[in-house]
Amino acid sequence: MTYAIRAHGHNVERVFRLAPGASAGSIHMRLAGAKRLSLKDGALVAQTGNGPVTLSRPVAYQDIEGRRRPVQVAYTVHGHDYGFQLGAYDHSHPVVVDPLVQATYLGGTGTDLPRGMTIDGGDHVYVVGSTDSVDFPGVTGGYQSSNAGGATDVFVAKLSANLKTLLHATYYGGTADDYGYSPAVASGGTVYVTGYTDSTDLPGTSGGVQGSNNGGLDAFVASFSSDLATLNAATYLGGSGDDQIEAMTLGGSTHVYVAGYTKSTDLTATGSPYQASNAGGTDAFVADLSTDLTAANALTYLGGTGEDKPYAVIVGGSGQVYVAGSTKSTDFPGTTGGAQASHGAVSTGTTGHDAFIADLAGNLQSLTQSTYLGGSGDDVGASLALASGGSVYVAGYTGSSDLAKTTGSAQPSYGGGTVDGFVSNLSADLTTLDRSTYVGRSGYDLALAVQASSGGDVYIAGYTSSQGVPGTSGGAQPTYAGGAHDGYVERLNSGLSSIVQATYLGGTGDDQPNGLRLGSSGQIYVAGQTTSTDLPGTSGGAQASYAGGSEDGFAAEYTDLATSNGYSPPSGGGSGGGGAIGLAGLLALLGLAVAALATGRRSTRG
Repeated sequence: MTYAIRAHGHNVERVFRLAPGASAGSIHMRLAGAKRLSLKDGALVAQTGNGPVTLSRPVAYQDIEGRRRPVQVAYTVHGHDYGFQLGAYDHSHPVVVDPLVQATYLGGTGTDLPRGMTIDGGDHVYVVGSTDSVDFPGVTGGYQSSNAGGATDVFVAKLSANLKTLLHATYYGGTADDYGYSPAVASGGTVYVTGYTDSTDLPGTSGGVQGSNNGGLDAFVASFSSDLATLNAATYLGGSGDDQIEAMTLGGSTHVYVAGYTKSTDLTATGSPYQASNAGGTDAFVADLSTDLTAANALTYLGGTGEDKPYAVIVGGSGQVYVAGSTKSTDFPGTTGGAQASHGAVSTGTTGHDAFIADLAGNLQSLTQSTYLGGSGDDVGASLALASGGSVYVAGYTGSSDLAKTTGSAQPSYGGGTVDGFVSNLSADLTTLDRSTYVGRSGYDLALAVQASSGGDVYIAGYTSSQGVPGTSGGAQPTYAGGAHDGYVERLNSGLSSIVQATYLGGTGDDQPNGLRLGSSGQIYVAGQTTSTDLPGTSGGAQASYAGGSEDGFAAEYTDLATSNGYSPPSGGGSGGGGAIGLAGLLALLGLAVAALATGRRSTRG
């Protein structure tokens, strides 16, 4: 058995790992200063001079052959000591008890808005967004160490895998406003960033696919060294109208795919494109750029006579390019034969949005299949993920109470309120909708990011104004903390028929996760923006405190969405609804001292 108590700042964290054959009975913890320990509904209650303090129910699991398997676990109490009792599990594999949560703020004294995140092979966390802060942290040594002017610049930040260190950061922008949206990291460490800009003097674009701004808002793509100290290349991408990139993905070592929308009728469609011209108004577009950003391998419009906007792009196992977003077009191309061939709002006589998913050949010369996805209200596809078997998950938000194929799902009915989140699973060829589920209750609920694990489970992140989001009981933060909306993270099974676990994520302000990634060891990373000055879990993070301004960025890491490092306010004390806090918060509030008593090998990893 190994255990770790990791102290940094005012934070103390605990994690226990039982080697194969070890006994959970070897774990003992003591809260010196507590008058009495007791159990209530599976939680551990410490009676103190300041009232009762509750640590929520513990969690245990095993990772076996790529799948995370929960293990039943309960506290045991012996006087002032407590430990753990495990149910049945596979004794030939390790067991993890009492997993951790870590978070960090990310921002300066202005407004900082993360819009995308990704991780590399070492689980370093990259966050991209926009900022008007002139003191964004960590930019010393970055390619651009100061805000270039205008109100807003792009920021790019690289954090350690445990979110305790801001390794590198940089501004990027010209003298007008610049907005960052989507990062991607190549296997060699090159960092790609995209977004859109008003600047006519964006750095590094000379020699790019398009060296200058063609008018209005133009999209851009830039690449940096892994330490963000060097700008390798950059390019504008746009026509005489407004052009905006929302999503990016890498295809092998030779393709940088970007997806966005445009009002331009003069984009340079290249490479024998599937759709050479704008079909009307605002069209989607997809481009394939060389990795050095000096050539456009292909560029195609994608859309009908209505408004078409993509928000996600991903490369399939055979090199095909999936795109998802929203459309008002009743003539969106390629939907014949799709899982939903016609616009869901047509029968109501409205011109609302339906989600769409499209499957393009990797060379962007042909559209293999597309499909609508939506009901009689407005529906938006915000994020895409691929299952190991090739099926496609799309997450987004909907005002439709009549989405198809929700029977038997985790939440078969619309929760009410303005909008619900949703997740759908389609066949790889987009001809079959296997199942959809709503995500939400009586408030407004949006699903903005989705990921599929190697074990088959599906994770989503977004934000909600709803109390009582399903599955949050026993979560890292089981209750709504306050503000206009809290973030949430949810884990569903592969068939979308049940919620494995969910948690709120937020403080007493407004909290909005925008990005989600799964780490190499099953960690769950989330990033977004917040107005909360009391975001849980930030003690010991790279930036422990809110820096100021109207919003700060944040990033959070979970080893599991359920954790016993929860905190319930003492009787009659406080408000804010039980946000998660580490053991350190408990100790700091109560002045308790903790003594770890264990047999077996001891680890004091820092």
